[in-house]
Amino acid sequence: MNSYCGKDCEACAQRKKINCPGCQGASKEAWPGRCSLAACAKAKGNRSCAQCIYATGCQKLKRKDREPMATLQRLHAEATGKRRKQEQAAFLGKWLWVLFWMFLPSLVAGLLTDPTLTAQFPQLSLPGTVFSLAYTVAYGVILLLLSKECPKYKLAGAFVIAGGLVGLLPSLISAAQYNSSLSLLLTLPGLALSIAAQFMEFYGHSQVIEPYHNTLSLRWKQLWTWNLILTLVNFASGLLLSVSWFFGLVLGLLASVASLALLVLKLVYLYRTAQLFREKAGLRPQGRP
Repeated sequence: MNSYCGKDCEACAQRKKINCPGCQGASKEAWPGRCSLAACAKAKGNRSCAQCIYATGCQKLKRKDREPMATLQRLHAEATGKRRKQEQAAFLGKWLWVLFWMFLPSLVAGLLTDPTLTAQFPQLSLPGTVFSLAYTVAYGVILLLLSKECPKYKLAGAFVIAGGLVGLLPSLISAAQYNSSLSLLLTLPGLALSIAAQFMEFYGHSQVIEPYHNTLSLRWKQLWTWNLILTLVNFASGLLLSVSWFFGLVLGLLASVASLALLVLKLVYLYRTAQLFREKAGLRPQGRP
């Protein structure tokens, strides 16, 4: 069987390894693209490299004996890359899916630490604090596990855990010692850690999903911006309460509604991100994430 470059296909030692049907005998149009010589000749409309006016000094033609091995190496690299992507997708799909379902224990933690509820049932205060800390640490650990695929998750996990520990400090201080100055001193570090953790987490999600779904990647970044604005609004509502309780209360209520909306958006984006990776890993049927 003849080839574009003039090699004898039957004598090629790599032919079976790369499953080559012969560049001129290939039934599929895509095959010549595997060989740079065949692709070049085909693009120029030549039946062989000998017809090319540049054949004498052609560097590609001089490498024709190495082309089958280069093709074999290229195919091996492609297979390795595909396998790596599938493993990555399976890993991300698994842990992002767990992260999505973490919203259930977060609801329980929020309920158990709700001031109104703990005022009515003081005995829930300690279990609620412990459960909330356990949830926070678990969330942080999952982010640390995800740092295998994106370094931003490592900082996100560290900030989440640190924020949870800082959040414990008010419960360790007696009511007699607690005052507004101390409250501010304890609140600011926790707020800073929360903002930093959210930034790293959302941008981590954005980074891992970007090669597969650019729109969803951008939405994660937008969500971070909206959450930052909401944090500033919450801070402003607190300051406004000292000036006008009515306007401060209205702004606080609006911020609460916006907070709920952004939480729902986060869950939607997290669900879609996890499902997309699960789809890529073959863990769910193909379809829109």
